[in-house]
Amino acid sequence: MTKDDLHFALAAHQAHRVRSAWIASLSSVCGERIHDTAFLSIDQTKKLKADFFNIVKNKNITTTQYWKAEEKDRFCATLANLASSATNWHVILFTANDQYFGAVRLPAYCALRHPMQIWQVVNEDLAFAFEDLSSGVCLELSHYDADGRHVPEGIFELTTWGVFTCGGV
Repeated sequence: MTKDDLHFALAAHQAHRVRSAWIASLSSVCGERIHDTAFLSIDQTKKLKADFFNIVKNKNITTTQYWKAEEKDRFCATLANLASSATNWHVILFTANDQYFGAVRLPAYCALRHPMQIWQVVNEDLAFAFEDLSSGVCLELSHYDADGRHVPEGIFELTTWGVFTCGGV
């Protein structure tokens, strides 16, 4: 085994350990096991994520609401109310680790019931959508409101489209 082979093997082993720990965290928050087969390829993820954020920026097809940071429990309850309708839906969840092991497919109710806990696991904006991108959610924390005014305590920007908007978010 060459030195390069050894470095590659060590990097692959480390990536597997990180992915396994990440899956365990996500599974714990969701309350059900997320399997290795739930991941999209990195190439698939790159295209889907780029298309997802193009939709988020398109204010003609999305609805955006702003919530003060102290209203977090209220909008979390709003999302959780959708979970009962979402028992047969699956979404693609984007994460800060997409470039390493791809986005993950999971039941929509997991993301809807526990948005703040999922947000901590994904370690970036809470972003998920149907695989065909016909419906989606993007939750961001900002320190500026829609008019560009600074909000020191923070403001949540919730962008939705498709069934997530029609569902009353």
